[in-house]
Amino acid sequence: MAEVPQGYQNVPEEDQKKAKVFFDYGTSAAGTGNYEYAIEMFLQGLALDPDAVKAHQELRDISLKRKAAGGKDLGFMEKMKLGKGKDDREAMLNATKLMSYAPGNTDRMISILQTALRAGYYDTVMWLGPILQKANADQKSPHFNKFIILKDSYKSLKQ
Repeated sequence: MAEVPQGYQNVPEEDQKKAKVFFDYGTSAAGTGNYEYAIEMFLQGLALDPDAVKAHQELRDISLKRKAAGGKDLGFMEKMKLGKGKDDREAMLNATKLMSYAPGNTDRMISILQTALRAGYYDTVMWLGPILQKANADQKSPHFNKFIILKDSYKSLKQ
């Protein structure tokens, strides 16, 4: 068995099962084109199981479909209501919600990456890393510091 990095947060199986119910509702809602509700269901599920990589990926897919269908970013007041969060877990979930409404925003990806790392959700960090790297590299002028943040995140996980 591979060594678990120090600080890794394991999500109890009971919470994973509860979260799956929300993910299933979200999947059903997305199938009918109700992307806003689907996003909300996935966020509810991620509140229970923040390191569910498959759910993060499906939420990202839903977000991209919503964006392609003309979905807009959250309004200024809605963004302000989210705030920073009382801890790293809540901050990661808030950043995930923000990214759900603007799936290509690399600043939000960085926010998720850093808060997930501090909170101990290393599977999420490893899932988001390649997405962030590609999104940053594909920009007209990639931000060097975002590559450094990504490198440092991998280094801290000994990857």
